Amino acid sequence: MKRNKALPLLLIALWLVLSCGAWAQLAPAPAGTFTVVVLPDTQNYSATQPEIYNAITRWIVDNKETQRIVFVAHTGDIVDKASDEAQWINARRAMDTIHGVIPYGLGVGNHDMRAADGDKTPFEKYFGKERYTGFDWYGGTPDNNGNSYQLFSAEGMDFIVLHLECNAPDKVLEWASGVLEAH
Repeated sequence: MKRNKALPLLLIALWLVLSCGAWAQLAPAPAGTFTVVVLPDTQNYSATQPEIYNAITRWIVDNKETQRIVFVAHTGDIVDKASDEAQWINARRAMDTIHGVIPYGLGVGNHDMRAADGDKTPFEKYFGKERYTGFDWYGGTPDNNGNSYQLFSAEGMDFIVLHLECNAPDKVLEWASGVLEAH
C-alpha cells in the first residue's frame, strides 16, 4: 500500500485548527501590508476531502479584510485525475467561494491535464476564460484559460501574475514573454 506522506502534516494542521482554533487566532495583518494566498496541490481535497478545500476557501473569504488578502494564486494540481468529473465539481464548488470576491488565478498542473497529449479540456470546462471575462483584474489568455495572467494593485504597487500550464509549450512561453514586455 502506498503511503500518503502529506497525511500526517494534514492531520497535525487539522488538529491545530480544531483544537486550538489556530486559524481563528491569527493576528490581523498590520496596516501597510497585504497578503497573497497560495493554494498548492489541492488534488487530494478535490478527490477525497472536498470539505477541507471548501473550508480553506471559506477561511480566505472570511478573513479577506483582517488579513488584507488581495490575491489568491493556485499553483496547479487542482484535481488528482483530470478525467474525474466529480473532482472538477468539487474544485469548482470550492473556488466558487472566492469567485467574484477576491482576484485569483489557477495554474494547470500535470494532474489537471491528460498526460499523453496535455489536453486541458476538463479544466477549461470548469475554469474557462468565459468565467473571468469582465473582471478588471483578469488580463487574458492565449487559449481557453489554460494559461492566463492577472493584474492587481496593493499598497501602491502594481503586480502581474502569470499562470502557465505544466510543461508549457514554446508558443505559450512566447505569449508570456509578450505579456511581460507589454507590462
